[in-house]
Amino acid sequence: MTIVSTPLGRPWAAEQRLPLLIARCRLDAPALEEIRRLTQGSVDWATVFSLALSNGLAGFLARHAEHLDPPGPILDQAHAVYRENALRTWLYESELRVLGRRFDADRVDFLVLRGLGLAALLYKDPGLRGFVDLDLLVLPEQLHTAERGLASCGYREEENRHHWRKGTVLVDLHTDPFKISRSPALRYLYDCSAQEFFSRHQRVQWDDLIVPVLSCEDLLVLLSIHAVKHSFARQIWMVDLAELLWNLTPDWGAALELAGRLHSLKAVKMCLGYLEEILDIQMPEEVRRRLLQVSLSPGLGRLYQRVLQGRRVENVSLILYLSELKSLRHRVSLLWDLVYPAEARPARASGMARALALRFWGLTKKAIRWMKSF
Repeated sequence: MTIVSTPLGRPWAAEQRLPLLIARCRLDAPALEEIRRLTQGSVDWATVFSLALSNGLAGFLARHAEHLDPPGPILDQAHAVYRENALRTWLYESELRVLGRRFDADRVDFLVLRGLGLAALLYKDPGLRGFVDLDLLVLPEQLHTAERGLASCGYREEENRHHWRKGTVLVDLHTDPFKISRSPALRYLYDCSAQEFFSRHQRVQWDDLIVPVLSCEDLLVLLSIHAVKHSFARQIWMVDLAELLWNLTPDWGAALELAGRLHSLKAVKMCLGYLEEILDIQMPEEVRRRLLQVSLSPGLGRLYQRVLQGRRVENVSLILYLSELKSLRHRVSLLWDLVYPAEARPARASGMARALALRFWGLTKKAIRWMKSF
C-alpha cells in the first residue's frame, strides 16, 4: 500500500522519465537498468534536454552523460548549463563569505534557504543545483541591521522590498521562510516564528565555508509547501526532497507534528506520494499510515492526479489554501489578496479603495447566503 492509492492512469513517455531518472547525485542499479531500457528505443534528445532545462535538471545530464550517450550538440548544451551553475555557485559562495563576516560583526543571525543551502547540504557538486538568488532568513528584529550590513557591502535595495542587488548577485531577505507576512489568511495557516527555525538549525561545512541551514525536518516541510505553492512547476523541488531523504534521516514524528501545526499535512502527503509513485522511494510504514488518514478534496485530488501523470497544472496552492481555511473571513481575505496584492496597494488606502473593499465584502456575503439557501 502506498500513500497515494489512485492509479496513475497515464504512463510517462521516455523523454519525460529520463530527466528525473538521472536527477540524483548517485545512480543506483535500478535507475541504471531503467535508463538502459529507455535509451534502447528511439529517444527525442532535444525534448529530453528541453524538459531537463525547464525543470532545473540539465546539470545532471552533463554529470551522468556516460550512461546516456546523448548526441554531441545536446551534451555541449548540458555542459554549458553545468558550467554556468558552477560559476554562479562559486560566485554566491564567495559573496556568502563576505556577508557572513559582516553579519557576524553586526551580530546578525541568518540561515541560508533553498538554493545555495541545498547545494551545500545535499549536492556538494557546484554544477548540479542551479539557483538565481541567495535566500537568507533573518530574525524580524534584526532585519534593519541586516539591511545596513548589505548596504555596507555594496548592495542596493530594489523596488521589490527586501531584494538587494550587487552586480549580478541578488540577495532576498526573509523574516519568515514562507513569504506570507502580508497575507493575514496565510499567516493563520503558517503561524510559526522565525526564532523556532533558528532554534533547530544545523551548520554544514562546504570546503572552508560554514553554511547555516534549516534542520532536516524543517526542510522536509518547507520544501513540500514550496513545491505545492508553485503547483509542482519544477521537478528539481521533488529531487531536493528525494536527495534529502537519500542523504539524511528525518525525525518523522517531529516533521509530521510541524506539518500538522502549519496545516501542511496535505502538502507533505502529495510530495511524499510523488516520491513513492514516481521516484520509487519507500516511506516508513508509520509515515504511510499517518498520511493515509489525510484526505484530499475532490478538486485537489484531480489536480494532483494530473501532476502524477506528468502534466502541467495550475492553482494547486489556491485550492489547498481554501480547503485548509475553515473561516469565511480568511477565505475572502485570501481571495482579496490574490485580486489586489498587498504590494500593489498604496501605503494609505484611499476612500475609493476602502469603499471597493467594503462593496466586495458585502457582495461576497450575499453570494454565500444565496448559495446556502439551495
